[in-house]
Amino acid sequence: MANLAPVLMPKWGMEMTEGELAEWHVAVGDSVTAGADIVDVETAKIVNTVTSNHAGQVVRLCAAIGDVIPVGGLLAVVAEGSASDADIDAYVTSLRGADIAPAVEAQPEAIAPSPSKITPEPVIASPTGLSEGPSDADVPASSVARRIAAQNHINLNNIPATGRHGRVSLEDVRAAAAGAGIALTLPQARDFDAPRGAEDSGRFNATPVARRLAQQLGVNLSDCKNTGRHGRISKADVEAAAASQNKFPVGAATTAVAPLTPEAPSDHVAIENLSGARKTIARVVSQAKSEVPHFRVNVDVDVSAAMRLRETLNNHRSDIKVSLNDILIKACAMALASSPIINARFDGETLERHSQAHIASAVATDNGVLMPVLRNAGALGLGEISNAMRDLATRAKTGRLALDEMGTATFSISNLGMFGIDSFDAIINQPAVAILAVGAAKQQPVVRNGELAIGMLMSLSLSSDHRVVDGADAARFLADLKGMLEEPALMLG
Repeated sequence: MANLAPVLMPKWGMEMTEGELAEWHVAVGDSVTAGADIVDVETAKIVNTVTSNHAGQVVRLCAAIGDVIPVGGLLAVVAEGSASDADIDAYVTSLRGADIAPAVEAQPEAIAPSPSKITPEPVIASPTGLSEGPSDADVPASSVARRIAAQNHINLNNIPATGRHGRVSLEDVRAAAAGAGIALTLPQARDFDAPRGAEDSGRFNATPVARRLAQQLGVNLSDCKNTGRHGRISKADVEAAAASQNKFPVGAATTAVAPLTPEAPSDHVAIENLSGARKTIARVVSQAKSEVPHFRVNVDVDVSAAMRLRETLNNHRSDIKVSLNDILIKACAMALASSPIINARFDGETLERHSQAHIASAVATDNGVLMPVLRNAGALGLGEISNAMRDLATRAKTGRLALDEMGTATFSISNLGMFGIDSFDAIINQPAVAILAVGAAKQQPVVRNGELAIGMLMSLSLSSDHRVVDGADAARFLADLKGMLEEPALMLG
């Protein structure tokens, strides 16, 4: 049996409970990719497009245009491989419930009969019928009702509204048309038995230039490769298909393309697989973001005194080059000594509280950001921290870090201040329970002893795991850290 997958009514916003089908973008038999447009849905607030989460072939449409489907309701079924009607029926029944038989599906009405089989005679309302009246632009109506009414020359002012939120629904249009003896012309389906023509091209993802050229040359986009950016059909793809079908003879290209807006130069896309390191980073941050309830507290710190300390040390020591990040590491280690709940690791079940601060500091490498760990940072002086961090950063960039220098952090720092970033929020480096995001130190007005002065303000944002860290814990830690950075002598205590 084929691998069957549903297309369900999504929930767009907390208040959404249902949606009305406005327009199908696919028909039974179409092949779709993951992310392909399936159907437009109208809610009380928006008209949006439902996309497929799976690649395969559309084997069942389970609702009709104008149907109101609850959130989570079945819209369509996609199969990867072949599937019998019995398999599809059983799958739909299992999703809908045993009391709903496949026979009730509105598949014949999800799309109108093919023009090759039934061609209804449209009846346009007479001037004394449903067509007369003032402009109906302001009449509340669903998008599908408005489109069908306009297509059949029906003025919405003549339609009693019984739809949701007092709007004219498709059923209202149908009822009024039946009462007036009007046979509605509805959107028609693709005829899979008929030869494909340019009219089938609307469902394909193509650039506007490619779409216009296909119409001019009579090329169906289904016959074109999609080598353009983001998998779109480009002008070159249409030209290649036209040439293969003898629809684009040599010498005719200039004449055919001249009216078109020139396209930008071709975008040469380099496709490469993620490196092992990049895959690991992707897995770790995805897991942390989805599993850990982050909460954040922020504070601005005047680091003027810390920067003076840095300048003094570097002027009097030729064997070191202390950075502001080195001072941050030392200050964090000292503040963590008073906040053991922050200096911790949590794997979802076991909480480890450490007496030593093992601090990871983000280092940008060609393979992504790595987090080498400086162990027992609180026991080191600023000169020792500076030299140790320089060594760790060098070995991180050359791929020579040891395993215990990567996965043992009890706390993490991510500093983007050197890039001029004012502030940001960082994702927790699991299993540590907190990470400090550090912005740039910039000159700003500050108040000292009741007087206005110029200080070097730096934004700090602490992201914490709310499963084990409370707001008060995070606030106390940031308060201690702020105090040590503004009065570096406190780090000597």
